Amino acid sequence: RSLAKGSPEDAMQLVQESVQSAKEAVAMDVKDCHSWYCLGNAYLSLYFQVSASEPAHLHAALKAYQNSDGTSKNPDVHFNRAMVHRYLEDYQ
Repeated sequence: RSLAKGSPEDAMQLVQESVQSAKEAVAMDVKDCHSWYCLGNAYLSLYFQVSASEPAHLHAALKAYQNSDGTSKNPDVHFNRAMVHRYLEDYQ
């Protein structure tokens, strides 16, 4: 999906709202893999929207993907987690 056309500030606010919404979803049910996956995606979007030089967002995305990994049958979780490792240059 793409964000609505608008100013960069509007786009950043939408991404920050998505992080907040995903956090609320996780708080409602910490065992829901899909909520953790959405939180990971939101943090990954925040990394690219705000500053691609801030690894804290990547680490937050990685933690969310790891929490989603337990019973998830979604292959995108594994792919996105691998991409976060790539952006962190963690090739182990």
